[in-house]
Amino acid sequence: MSAMSRNKGKAGEREIAVLLADLTGCNVRRRVRQRDGDSDLEGLPGWSVEVKRHAKATRATVAGWWNQAVRQAEADGGIPVLFWRQDRDEWRAVWPLAVSLTMQQAAMWSGYEWTAEGSIEAWAAIYRELIPMNNQSAQGQWDTDILASLSESVSFEDMGFDRVDVEVMFAGDPRVDVDSIFKDTPEQEETKGALEEIKAERAEMKKSKQAQQSADHYLTVVCKDAEEKAALNKHLGIPKGELYVSPAEIFAMRR
Repeated sequence: MSAMSRNKGKAGEREIAVLLADLTGCNVRRRVRQRDGDSDLEGLPGWSVEVKRHAKATRATVAGWWNQAVRQAEADGGIPVLFWRQDRDEWRAVWPLAVSLTMQQAAMWSGYEWTAEGSIEAWAAIYRELIPMNNQSAQGQWDTDILASLSESVSFEDMGFDRVDVEVMFAGDPRVDVDSIFKDTPEQEETKGALEEIKAERAEMKKSKQAQQSADHYLTVVCKDAEEKAALNKHLGIPKGELYVSPAEIFAMRR
């Protein structure tokens, strides 16, 4: 892999980490030191993340990435999720359809044919939906009085809780100030500072895509019958059978 490809991959991991942190409220960050089998991102409990950022991606390419994500998840012990983006396009997410099914088969957790694909916003909705099932703290089984007292001498992070856990357990509880407990590191602050820039870029990308797909720049001429259409084509010099013609081609034919 070239240095340019590695740098593009690292930039992609930082970009998606910022977006996911904003969507989930978790302290999502790029794993700096990665070994084979490690999730590319940290901060999404229960999930093993594979991130791919390439110029172009075919369906076969995405399927290959998914297989890599599954192997990584098997080593990491989490649910596989693939985040990928190609140039001048938005991020996409691929995850096992099995997370939303009650009747399951083993293949549903690994086979690409058993995946769901959507926007990162769609995956984040799935992630939030699964929090009550995957986190004991979200089920209301913790004694918050004991935890609040214990937190005076032991940090919530040392107890194994992340920001989302504490927010769920102590929502509206004046004894626990989540913002002061989970302070951002300088790297996290810098990453969050880039969030608005990334959002603006995505909004501009979406606007450009909508403009490209808009029908506002089409002009439809309706002929009363085939004979009139043939006469119009002959007058304008449009070849028989041609369905789409640009203004430049018509101007050139009329010269």
